[in-house]
Amino acid sequence: IIGLHFGHEHADTFRIFYDHSGRPEMTLYVAPSVTPWRYKIPSATGPKHNPSFRLIKYDRTTGRHLDLVQYYMDLPESNKQGRPIWSIAYTATKDMGVPDISPASMDGFATRTKNPNGPEFQNHLRWRNANAEVMPCDALCHSLIFCNFFKVHDHDFKTCLRDTQHYTASIFGKRK
Repeated sequence: IIGLHFGHEHADTFRIFYDHSGRPEMTLYVAPSVTPWRYKIPSATGPKHNPSFRLIKYDRTTGRHLDLVQYYMDLPESNKQGRPIWSIAYTATKDMGVPDISPASMDGFATRTKNPNGPEFQNHLRWRNANAEVMPCDALCHSLIFCNFFKVHDHDFKTCLRDTQHYTASIFGKRK
């Protein structure tokens, strides 16, 4: 297995799996949707997001993942002009500061999102909804996104959430 590619969450994200020694072994890529569907429950409505799709560049001999190019359609502008307007949201090797999209590279990028004020997290927040509106993201929001990159098991996720929230709350407390 070279890569895991999924959709359905209507958000752009990824998860990293590690081997028994803790080294990044596999990345699960979750592509945002082409449909701009938003959940609606009595207490909340999901964030707006633009239609989106991605292309994965890979070595056709080895299957090694080389790059990811994420496209989005600016839905309000496309509706105004009466035609789809597709643009590149980001190219991983250019905009994430990674040499490729290997598990080690994605682990490095995800690690840099620990700072909620840093460019890596702020960019990821914008990319999550395919360059649509960026919702405010407090300490809990940041912790949920950050821990989701690394922890796929419930117990580990909850531990990460607790630890990261304390760290993130201290960062948010320093904002003026």
